[in-house]
Amino acid sequence: MSQELHFKLLEVSDLTDIMEIERQTAKSPWSASMMRDSLRAAHNRVWGVFESVEEKQLIGYAVVSVVIDEAEVLSININNNLQHKGYGKHLVSFVIKQMMVHKVQNVFAYVRVSNKPAKSLFEKFGFKQISTREKYYPANKTAVSEDAIVFGLDISDVAVIY
Repeated sequence: MSQELHFKLLEVSDLTDIMEIERQTAKSPWSASMMRDSLRAAHNRVWGVFESVEEKQLIGYAVVSVVIDEAEVLSININNNLQHKGYGKHLVSFVIKQMMVHKVQNVFAYVRVSNKPAKSLFEKFGFKQISTREKYYPANKTAVSEDAIVFGLDISDVAVIY
C-alpha cells in the first residue's frame, strides 16, 4: 500500500466496480438498483479508495448518509483480495475526517454480531456499542438472520485520527 491513498466521491458511472466488491464481500449484498439510488441520493456520500490518483482499480468504498448533524455508515467494503492490509482503517479515518468537515456531531454504524473485524475497526476509532437490533439482517440464501450491534461515535470525543 502506498502512503498516499486517493479518496474520491463515486458516481453512478462507478456502479459496476462497486457492485463487484459488494457481491464478493457482503453476506446480504445490496442490489444494483439500491446502490444506484444511494449514489444518486442528495443526502448520501459514497467515497471510494484508490491506491493513487492515477489508479483505476477501486479498492473499497463507504456509503454514508448525512442528515443535518448526524451520519450513518450504511455500508463499507474492501475488495476481498485486499482485506487485512489497512485499507479499511484508512477509509474509516477518511470518513470521520469528512464528517468533521461537514460539522456532523454523531456517526452511527450497524455491524453484524459475527463481524469481529468490523467491530474491532470501529472500536479502534472510539465507536461505542450503544444497542443491539435483533434480527436486523434478514436470512437469505447464503446467511441466517443475524442481530446488529449499533455503534455510535460522538465526533467531539475524537482526539486522534489515524
